[in-house]
Amino acid sequence: MKKRLTVAILMLVVLALALIAAKRWWPRHTSSQWNEHCTAEMQMQFDTPAGKAGMNGDITITTLDNTTISFYFNGLITQNEQSWAVNRTHMFTYRYFADNQTLELRHRSMSKSLSDTIPDEQFYKMMIRSDVLILRVKPLSDHAMLYSGLSTPLYICMRR
Repeated sequence: MKKRLTVAILMLVVLALALIAAKRWWPRHTSSQWNEHCTAEMQMQFDTPAGKAGMNGDITITTLDNTTISFYFNGLITQNEQSWAVNRTHMFTYRYFADNQTLELRHRSMSKSLSDTIPDEQFYKMMIRSDVLILRVKPLSDHAMLYSGLSTPLYICMRR
């Protein structure tokens, strides 16, 4: 009886260790469910019809539920010797495609703080650009994700 009990306990310990190891090494996003909370430093330069512009600041990406994700932008946008403070959150409905590590985002709404000084339409044209966005996401480590457009890396988002 003691031998059976010892074997059963040993099997439970091995099973528990296997589950812990699987959770650690198994990819975090394996279904259509996306679960993210990370922050990236943004230092982007881009062309606009009015000339070159740049954003220096941070972006925080947070999954809120099974279909909603928020992108919080905080920083400074400069263009043609003019600067605007950015402090706003854009909400998206998302679908995650695990087979090709792609997020489809549909712009839903925006809120901003009183300190945000860039006109809404100007920010949207510079940073969002479309009501539907496609982002590729690639894990770099347990704590870092590479977000990129269809052909250009955008930022590395670090989990806290």
